[in-house]
Amino acid sequence: EAILAQIITGIDAAVQAIRLDQPETPYEQLVTNLQRAWQVFADDPRHTQIVLGGLHGIDADFDAQVAALETHVLEMIGRSIRKGQELGWLRPFDPRMAACALVGAFKENLADELLRSDSPSLGEQRMTDLLEVLLLGSALGPLRDEGRG
Repeated sequence: EAILAQIITGIDAAVQAIRLDQPETPYEQLVTNLQRAWQVFADDPRHTQIVLGGLHGIDADFDAQVAALETHVLEMIGRSIRKGQELGWLRPFDPRMAACALVGAFKENLADELLRSDSPSLGEQRMTDLLEVLLLGSALGPLRDEGRG
């Protein structure tokens, strides 16, 4: 319970609201938020082990706490996405679906880097690349433009 509370506190402290009065662009602030959230897990590998390490099913109370953590994070991301849509920064799409996609990609990258010994260590750069792919896409001009006849 204490470690899950520490994770929630760390994520809440790491993720800051996007502010227009900052010198950094909203995108740069998003990258920084994701890198800080990454660091919450990288600083203490027990966090990753607990959230991703296959401890689910051992204790119903623990499972409920992990589910509450995941719900908290999904709601936080969903609110941010809705705000970005209201401001015209993001096109219309289902915020919950996008939050699930981001969390899923984040968790898989955590597992790959922090739990698998054969994975290259890219640290915070992974989060920059992840956000670029998810928000900006990965297709280059030829893939996007050709074949539209």
